[in-house]
Amino acid sequence: MHAVPPFFLYLAYTAPHWPLHAPEAEIDAYLDTYRSGWDDLREQRLDRLIQKGLLPSNMPLSRRDSSQPGWSETPNKGWNVRRMATYAAQVTRMDAGIATVLDALGDDAENTLVLFLSDNGASAEPMPPPGATNFATRQPSRTRAGKPISIGNSPQVSPGGEDTYSTYGTAWANVSNAPFRLYKEWVHEGGISTPLIASWPAGLGNSPRIVAEPFQLTDIVPTLIDATGLPPHDGPGQSMLSSWRAETTSHDAPLFWEHLGNCAVRVGPWKLIRSGFGDWALYDMRKDRTEEHDRASDFPEQVAQMAALWQEWADANGVVPWEKIEPHLAYTPRLEPALDSSSEW
Repeated sequence: MHAVPPFFLYLAYTAPHWPLHAPEAEIDAYLDTYRSGWDDLREQRLDRLIQKGLLPSNMPLSRRDSSQPGWSETPNKGWNVRRMATYAAQVTRMDAGIATVLDALGDDAENTLVLFLSDNGASAEPMPPPGATNFATRQPSRTRAGKPISIGNSPQVSPGGEDTYSTYGTAWANVSNAPFRLYKEWVHEGGISTPLIASWPAGLGNSPRIVAEPFQLTDIVPTLIDATGLPPHDGPGQSMLSSWRAETTSHDAPLFWEHLGNCAVRVGPWKLIRSGFGDWALYDMRKDRTEEHDRASDFPEQVAQMAALWQEWADANGVVPWEKIEPHLAYTPRLEPALDSSSEW
């Protein structure tokens, strides 16, 4: 194969997402995988992540979302298993598509930087109520062949076919985000912590390694510029290459978030979070990435400093308080209370 000229490809998959659509045979292949239910699978996932070295051995598992029943008390287990199996089948189809792209690179794969990541944590969003305007305008009522589409999260709608429109629900999102708390829309780890896989044999070597330093999407453009040998840009973010090559070991700038009134800033091991109109909570990411132990009352000066830093960033970047944007949609977060601090923390 002849070498291809330099190129940039951005490939954005809709799946895995709702609606849950996948070939029947690939759904069937995953049914046994999920029969043990979400409680057992959350523990299995944490154990596997620790065994693979992706998380430290002392990483605790966050509590199951209290809005969801334990698996032993869950009705319609077969239907619930199928929901997650369909989601997994979507991932399989995506993997196959990515493999097709990588195979097409041929010999050029050696000098091609490939990045893979998802945009946020798993989604626990419920299905909009029937007739909701913002939903009805984007979702057809019939398939391409004219067949009516069954919409909803109930055992009467078995996901998979294009004549259905369903989500996999909060409990399975809780599995997808294990061991972390909460989901897409929140700025807890379950809503913002997503793995980034980087492959570039000519520039990074072929020996796999795990980089634990946190980065953000704003760091991708500087990384691509650095990889091409161009002068550094003047925008936000920093290149990740030196960290990937083990030349440096830390992100030297604060990280900031705001989404739907959820706010956070991370400085070194400390992460400060405010959900909706609540108070700031402080977590030590070295010991408590599952964000169960709020340390705000123990370190009020740290809270004040980081809150001021976040406000400075928000003012500089035009962040508008959520209640001013949608006052009729005053955001009330559904959060588990943090555990009491103790001397060991």
